[in-house]
Amino acid sequence: MKLAFVLGTRPEIIKMAPLIQEAYKRGISPTVINTGQHRELLYPLWDFFGIKAHYNLDIMREGQDLSNTFARAISSISQVLEHHNPDWTFVQGDTTTTFAGATAAYYNKIKVAHIEAGMRTHDLFSPYPEEGNRQMVSRIADSHFCATPSNRDALISEGIAQDKIYVVGNTGLDSMAYVKPSDVEAKKWKTILLTLHRRESFGKGIQNILTAINYLADYGGIKIIFPMHPNPNVREAVSKFLKPSEAINICRPLEYPDFVNKMREADVILSDSGGVQEEAPFLGKPVVVLREKTERTETIGKSSFLAGFDAATIINKTVSLLTEGKIFQPDFVYGDGKSSQRILDIINK
Repeated sequence: MKLAFVLGTRPEIIKMAPLIQEAYKRGISPTVINTGQHRELLYPLWDFFGIKAHYNLDIMREGQDLSNTFARAISSISQVLEHHNPDWTFVQGDTTTTFAGATAAYYNKIKVAHIEAGMRTHDLFSPYPEEGNRQMVSRIADSHFCATPSNRDALISEGIAQDKIYVVGNTGLDSMAYVKPSDVEAKKWKTILLTLHRRESFGKGIQNILTAINYLADYGGIKIIFPMHPNPNVREAVSKFLKPSEAINICRPLEYPDFVNKMREADVILSDSGGVQEEAPFLGKPVVVLREKTERTETIGKSSFLAGFDAATIINKTVSLLTEGKIFQPDFVYGDGKSSQRILDIINK
């Protein structure tokens, strides 16, 4: 069996790496295609997971827009697929790389396996363009691998054949097994881990979020770890609206194992990341979701709390979680660390 994996962002390699490793264990030598949608963020991950890309397409350009990025991606991916003609092309999630990879495979009449299928907000502009990307991939995928039953139900409601849908958990949680826990030192303060990167929060939304962070930094007894995303919109907003404070540690994006251990050490996580919404419950950590809408609803009101872009809501929920002393148990609703095995068992039938 010939398999191709198309990826290009940090979350994609984290969620595809265990599948690629499982393929090698089964004697399958897949073709790994890296679009380069994220550049420097990917380099440490190849070494950490012990895999390599056979093709680095380097599609990104300074000041690129979505249409040009998509055009370069689909053209470059298509050339590789034409050459190798795999039986299956795997894409993950909802990025421009995902949509381009699935479309290129479809145009070449190659079967598409969609990992993390069926997530929906039913609002094409939240998240944008991710919601549109994943809905369109669902129309051309041959197999849909969902993390949860609600994702399966969303696909069924859209007319996707049930015999093409599989609930397997999220492969991103498979990757966490590779991260050894670090030694945790005793601390005299509460720790918040903050991540920000989503396009729909740019502008007033991120300004409000950073206003809330300023308040939390002044609250006392709190340390905030903020690995800042390299996106220039994030950096510009931080320079304008985040007050310098000894309570805030702004650092470069953390390597994957370091980030997982920062999640383990955090008392509360504030994030607009979909992956973090899955990983935090898996680790038994509460997460305040910095989005207006989310497709990961299974833990909302349990260990995940939707705060949107309202500064007061973010502050109140975070302070409540830090002070109420509730202990959150690990929740495996998004997966148990064995998703990759299930997917390849299904593909190999």
